[in-house]
Order: sequence, then structure tokens, then C-alpha cells
Amino acid sequence: MFFRISNGAASTSDLAQMSVADIDRCGLGYEVVDEVVRLLREGWPVVQQEAEYSIKFAAD
Repeated sequence: MFFRISNGAASTSDLAQMSVADIDRCGLGYEVVDEVVRLLREGWPVVQQEAEYSIKFAAD
């Protein structure tokens, strides 16, 4: 998210989820980014499992 915001690629919904109304006055700390990365890493196995199931189901 930090990368997307710093490069101007964050969508309005991305910003709204973070309660950001004014991107020019927003500061995003590395602690927040670290927490988001941790949450994504925790959830990734479930996403991967669902993707593998979908691929297998589509192939049958």
C-alpha cells in the first residue's frame, strides 16, 4: 500500500479503507506497512489454496 500511495497509484477505495481523505496531508508509517504485510502473509496460504482448488475445478 505504501508503494502504491507513494507512486500515486492508490485507488479511492484504498484510501477510504485507511480513512484518508486528503492524500497530500497523509503520512503512512512503516509500522502500518509492516502490519499490512504481516496480515497479507498470514492470509496468503488460504488464497493460494482457493486458487489451486479453482484451477483444479476448472480443469475437470
